[in-house]
Amino acid sequence: MGAGGGDGSSAGAGRPLDDIAGRVLAAIGTDPTQGFILLDATGRPRWASPTLPMLFEVDLAAPNALFAAMHPDDVGLVDEIFETEKAGKADETFDVERRFELLVRLRSPRGQWRWVSLRLHNRLDDPQVAGMVLQLTLANQERSTVEAFDAAALGLPTEQVIEQVLDTLVTGGSGDAQAAVFDLEGRCIAATGGAGIVAGDDRNGWSRANADRIDLETPVAGPEGIVHGTLVTTSNFPDVRPFSRSLATFVARRVGLVLDAAHDREELRRQVVSDPLTGLHNRRFLYGHLERDDLDPWLCVAFIDLDGFKEINDRLGHHVGDEVLVEVAARLRQLQGPGDVVARLGGDEFVIVRQSTDEVCCTLDRDQILRSITGDLDVSGRQVPLSASVGVACAPTEMRLAVVADADAAMYREKATRRRR
Repeated sequence: MGAGGGDGSSAGAGRPLDDIAGRVLAAIGTDPTQGFILLDATGRPRWASPTLPMLFEVDLAAPNALFAAMHPDDVGLVDEIFETEKAGKADETFDVERRFELLVRLRSPRGQWRWVSLRLHNRLDDPQVAGMVLQLTLANQERSTVEAFDAAALGLPTEQVIEQVLDTLVTGGSGDAQAAVFDLEGRCIAATGGAGIVAGDDRNGWSRANADRIDLETPVAGPEGIVHGTLVTTSNFPDVRPFSRSLATFVARRVGLVLDAAHDREELRRQVVSDPLTGLHNRRFLYGHLERDDLDPWLCVAFIDLDGFKEINDRLGHHVGDEVLVEVAARLRQLQGPGDVVARLGGDEFVIVRQSTDEVCCTLDRDQILRSITGDLDVSGRQVPLSASVGVACAPTEMRLAVVADADAAMYREKATRRRR
């Protein structure tokens, strides 16, 4: 298919191009989810409907205009069908007996791939047109939503996935329609490009500015009925209701599914890297953190091991021991500085890791750690005496594994000394 832009010249039999365009629109309609391109016999675009640039990133003046906006994997299919159709018999009308319907991907003005149904109406035999009408219709909401969930499975951020779901709503309504999703605190989770609000913005000011444009407000809930927020649709003409309530409910439910899935993924991630008892990071997270390439040049590590913890479990019960561990974790959190990692390795072992760009600043105060833990703890109405052994080591980050081992060894040396005493 060639390239070229509409220049107002006749497309066939001296008929003005605007007349042909009007005839195309009168025959097929002006649905805002559709765009139309009139092609001559060589495939050059002669005219495009006003809706086209609102739906797709198609530059009619560019070489191979349509192909430039199309997914590379779909270009060959369209080219083959166009060449085949040129030799075919013309349809009797624009809107029946379509010769083919092909699903392809075109880039939206926001750079996302949209599934599009292509229909080619061959009017080469009509002397008043002498061309082909390419009809581009956005695929149905169900297909577009499936694409969004595929994107979520591939790890696309939740905000972008919801934007894809919302796009299925606005492209099914009028051209001026927009949509936004707000959480229970009134913060924007995601919105369509023309809504005038972005993720993280507060709803109050936006609602006041759009009070006369708000069309519908639909609760966003997951399949278990947990409400995540509200879907708000807007239009320049809300009194004519560009969105049906059923369509808004359809989209709101799918947004709820996305948010449910995002919550589940975050909870799973938290469980994988967190200690379920204390809520601190676990061993997996700690060693993953130490393997990062963006750590500061200096590291300081403190190993903490509680003294006599087995006796607490044996004498007072594991439930009291668990409460002791939770209280120790809370006290260590109070010592945590910006960028520090506090982790429970298992049992009664804890670790604090500090990083810094400066060797002098990269220190952990062993005595301060001891003071925060040592003493009687009030646990379930009992006074539980507690002490700990602490080992601290500092070194350049390239020696990260060695500094961990040094801190561990220092802790065991201190524990042995305390036992001898």
